Amino acid sequence: MIARFACISLTMAALAGCGMHQTVKPVERLGSKTVCIIDNKKAAQPIREIVQGVLVSKGYEVKVLPDGASLGDCPVTATYDGTWRYRKSFHLERADIIVYKKGTQVGSASYKVDDDPSLASQMVNGDKKIAEMAEQLFPGKAGQ
Repeated sequence: MIARFACISLTMAALAGCGMHQTVKPVERLGSKTVCIIDNKKAAQPIREIVQGVLVSKGYEVKVLPDGASLGDCPVTATYDGTWRYRKSFHLERADIIVYKKGTQVGSASYKVDDDPSLASQMVNGDKKIAEMAEQLFPGKAGQ
């Protein structure tokens, strides 16, 4: 019975191993209405602008800190990174958003597409995916 379960689990893991992967660990009560975003000049744009827009729509005041700023420069700080890739057109390949409270990680969202050219027809709208990640990462309104 255990061997059969293990075999089924391995088969399911192998089938699920290709495609797109998204994980979100939402932030819990931040207690702050201000979120600082550290600018990342190396990341694909418009990640910062999309995250910033979602936060503003939820009632947060957003301050953009310069690239290289410290996580301790604000009580709540977010960092981001991401890349687009050309597969018949530009598609979001990878995106990461990490939220810190007083320098300690309190939430994260990650999206990655496997390196498989056959997935080009399955690519999602990158802007919508980043907005979805930010919505899930910050589930409540500012101050909650």
